[in-house]
Amino acid sequence: MKEYYGATPRDWKNRKRYTLLLAVWAAVYLVSTYLITTQLGDSPWRWLAAGTPLLFALVAAAAYWHFLINADELTRAIELKALALTVVAGFVVGHTMTLFASSGVDVVEEWNITVLAMVACYCYGQAKGARDYR
Repeated sequence: MKEYYGATPRDWKNRKRYTLLLAVWAAVYLVSTYLITTQLGDSPWRWLAAGTPLLFALVAAAAYWHFLINADELTRAIELKALALTVVAGFVVGHTMTLFASSGVDVVEEWNITVLAMVACYCYGQAKGARDYR
């Protein structure tokens, strides 16, 4: 018998699909960033390179939506709690960094710290939910 770590086979298949699409989006994002910063200069192709990751992100988001709609109640509850934690982390860290920057504290100006906090909180929420409920 195949082990799905407490999830149904359908949930596991849908989760693998959106995870794969998210990995493809990340690869396309990295390639686009490389092309924009080093290869394309002022070429009109920069617009295509900048917009391509958005299309892959929309496909990955649609796959995630499909996963959430078709997930069983327990998987959906764990997932939504992890997403809530992610939103709170993004709100708190993003606004805290803005407050620090406006008060004169030297902070990283990019939003990568906020994204890192959101990803870390999502992973924590997933692990905690799986441990608590499964």
